[in-house]
Amino acid sequence: MHYVVAIVWVMVAIGIGYWAGRYGAGFPTAAVGADALPAMSRPAGPEERRAIEAMIRRYFATWSARDIDGYGACFMPDATILFVDPATGEGVPMELGPFLESQRQAHARAVEPMEEVAETIALEAHGVLAHVQVRWLLRKSGTETRGWDYFSLVKVNGEWKISHLSFYNDK
Repeated sequence: MHYVVAIVWVMVAIGIGYWAGRYGAGFPTAAVGADALPAMSRPAGPEERRAIEAMIRRYFATWSARDIDGYGACFMPDATILFVDPATGEGVPMELGPFLESQRQAHARAVEPMEEVAETIALEAHGVLAHVQVRWLLRKSGTETRGWDYFSLVKVNGEWKISHLSFYNDK
């Protein structure tokens, strides 16, 4: 019996030592501080947050300027786009090329220049990944439409790029 208790005690001590070393002395009840996380898991600091917001603003500015090439440069080459019908929740997926062409055609058909701006930007970023939620306003032919963009971003070679965009407009 003492032999079994001794083995269990050693296993518990090794386990506690391992997890405490990995997650800090407060394991398992203390919250893990950002400094204890690997660099790639830490929340983005102010500089990264500004870079992400600048990329999102560039996304809207290039679209509004009819600069579809600049707009397309905001995306990864294999990015996916999903327009969601707010009434049904059903999505219409598009690959990047056809999506960019649809945007080019929308601008070509517009009687007056269209402008889309980010009203609010909320983001969560860790390492090279970010999720961004944007409340946007579209001005088109004297009307205003609002909606939401949900971006998944990846930092590639030092630049934030859109890997996925889901969006819908209010009805």
